[in-house]
Amino acid sequence: MCLVAAVAWKYNAIGKGDALPWRLPGELKYFRKLTMSSPEGTINAVVMGRKTWESIPEKYRPLPGRLNIVLSRQDEGLLRKQFGISPDVIVGTSLDHALELISNSKQRVESVFIIGGSSLFEEGLSRCDSLYLTRVYGEFPDCDTFFPDMGRNVFGNIGTPELAPSGIQKDGDVDYEFFKYKRLRPSSPDPTKGSPEHSPVKQQRAR
Repeated sequence: MCLVAAVAWKYNAIGKGDALPWRLPGELKYFRKLTMSSPEGTINAVVMGRKTWESIPEKYRPLPGRLNIVLSRQDEGLLRKQFGISPDVIVGTSLDHALELISNSKQRVESVFIIGGSSLFEEGLSRCDSLYLTRVYGEFPDCDTFFPDMGRNVFGNIGTPELAPSGIQKDGDVDYEFFKYKRLRPSSPDPTKGSPEHSPVKQQRAR
């Protein structure tokens, strides 16, 4: 299982008002390629919370070429009606439930990608083997949604992902860069200790 996120590196932020605080066509193109690439006869799954589903423009959802799974504790029938969730989208109540539904799916699922939001990222950090993080550089001071603290999870930066362009990319006046991290081992009880290279996201500042 993998986790995919774009993070404003200076602020540890991932959203503003239930939307992305930037417009990065190159990053979205990479996200599509990453989450759609699988061997012939298989498909990847993208797991998201209800707010993340809402943040996707209606014309782009469900995300094509992927098994879409939306997690919510709301009644499934009401959820589908209220938020326009089509029958080809799987609705689950938790990450464990989502994995169970995937294992019982008639489709052959190759990889599972957690794509948001913050609470699902927090749960996924302790269970994912890989992180695909886009470092977004710049000033985004008014964000209200943040990437969770790493806690005792320790990941090693192994460089640019296979499907991503290397080095700093630019869309408009925003610079960003793609990185992949692999799980190493649990960190020491004090999460502030250790090499920054093994902590992909800085500890969240007090808010």
